[in-house]
Order: sequence, then C-alpha cells, then structure tokens
Amino acid sequence: MSTIRMYRVNGFDITDSTEFYFKIGNEDRLLCSFCVADEGIYYYRRGSKIISPKENARTRYTTDGFLSMEDLKDLFEMLRRADLASFEGGKNLKISRHGKKVIIEAAPPEAD
Repeated sequence: MSTIRMYRVNGFDITDSTEFYFKIGNEDRLLCSFCVADEGIYYYRRGSKIISPKENARTRYTTDGFLSMEDLKDLFEMLRRADLASFEGGKNLKISRHGKKVIIEAAPPEAD
C-alpha cells in the first residue's frame, strides 16, 4: 500500500493561495509527487525536484499532468451517481495503470 512520504503546505505568504505538496511512495521507492491547489491537482513524475533541496520555482511550475477541480468534481459526481463512492451493493472499483494513464473501472465483485 502506498503512503505519503513527505509533504509541505505553502500558505498565502509564499503563493497567492494555499498549496499542499506531497510525495507518494511504497516501501521500495517513491512513486510520484502531487500538488493540490485551488485550481486542481498537479502531478509530477518520480524524478521531479519537488520537496527536495534542489526545488525552485521552475521545477514547481514544470508539471507532468493537471486535473482541474471542475473535472474532479465531475469525476466524483459520476462515481457517486453510479453508486460507487459508497462501495455498497457488492460493487468495487478496479484501478489499473497503462503507461501514463490511470484507469478507474467499475468491477463486479470477485468470485469466491
């Protein structure tokens, strides 16, 4: 299971908004870094210099992906409408990675 390895919160004194930076990893290695800000979620690859001594303004603005808050709201609203957010009725979410894409699917319960 992946965990948050490091994190930092930037307040209004550093940027125009509150930003939450964090690194996700498992026991073996770092997987990726994220920034959650007012605009949405920014994704950084494993080799990024976010939350490190080599971090600077340029590395923070060199993201590898972005998902806006509007898109996130739409995604979770669709999951809620599909009755997937509560995980009731025997439904599960199947999350898989294919290259640079992460796919979230509704999956039937696994057979015993």
